[in-house]
Amino acid sequence: MKLNNISIKTKLQFLVILSALLMLSLGIFNVYLQQSQQLAERENKLSAQVEAAVSLINYYRNQPTLTQEQAQRAANQALNAMRYDESNYFWITNSQNKLLLHPLRSESIGNDMSNIVDGAGKHHWREMSSIANTQSAGFLDYTWLSPQGELKDKISYVVHIPEWDWILGSGLFVSDIKEDFIAQVIKQVAFTVGCVSILMIASFVIGNNIVNPIQRLLSDLKRMANGDLTTNLSQSRKDEIGLLSHGLSDMQSTIRDTLSAATLTANTASRLSESIASTSEETAQSLDSQNAQLEQLSTAMNEMSPPSMMSPTMQSKVLRKPVVQPSTQPPAARAWILPLTKYPLYLSPLKKAHT
Repeated sequence: MKLNNISIKTKLQFLVILSALLMLSLGIFNVYLQQSQQLAERENKLSAQVEAAVSLINYYRNQPTLTQEQAQRAANQALNAMRYDESNYFWITNSQNKLLLHPLRSESIGNDMSNIVDGAGKHHWREMSSIANTQSAGFLDYTWLSPQGELKDKISYVVHIPEWDWILGSGLFVSDIKEDFIAQVIKQVAFTVGCVSILMIASFVIGNNIVNPIQRLLSDLKRMANGDLTTNLSQSRKDEIGLLSHGLSDMQSTIRDTLSAATLTANTASRLSESIASTSEETAQSLDSQNAQLEQLSTAMNEMSPPSMMSPTMQSKVLRKPVVQPSTQPPAARAWILPLTKYPLYLSPLKKAHT
């Protein structure tokens, strides 16, 4: 589908929808980046706390005055009392998933945690041991079931201390980050919907402001093409549509003036043609009348005067006298009548007596 075949309103609506999609995508992407940044900050904080606890263990482990048992007992007591962010703590297991330290689960100390699952049914204690034994240190995520029965997402960081076969770990809740992510997405969607509503209203107003004058111009041009040159094409606008309408109005005025001048010229030519035709008809009638009179005069003179009474010269002139045609002008006709008065057709009595 070519862009030239799409209406202006549809193009504006397409721009609004495209803008909405871009805004929504950009907003969700920003929220996702914020979530990733918060998770990274949470992981960095967690690993820093565990590494600090490892330093404490190494401190006691490296004391030359303490035996390994004494050092482990001292480290165990110190870690059991340690807290960060008011309520976060540390725990210790070994490669066999035996719980050695847990401030909140003292009744489970010495138990095998291999068959313990999290709120989602995941064997997270086994995964901790696997990460510690294969990677020495690493993160894992799991679901913690609170005493109130709520499932909350949590991440843990574990470090393996091979000298004592301890797996030290600690965890932080991240459910608040995911909840905040969902809340931010909802806010972003609501914001986008509001912006899209404003854009739709703006596009509707602007679209009508562009399309309606163009449709009016098209309608006026159709009437103009059908011969109606009285339509006012000019529009009281100062934008490109207004300039276009003024230009079309000037063109219409020029065409109207040209047609008026052509009509006036045609009417003048028609009147002149009628006048010429009337004059020609009158001239032809006059010539016909003169020819008829001349023929009557010639006939009368021939009847009144025998050829023997005229001199040979006069007889030849009368006999050779041409009939005036309709195309001969009246002065020429009068020129032919003049010899008749100049040369009488018979001799007067006085001249006879004199002769």
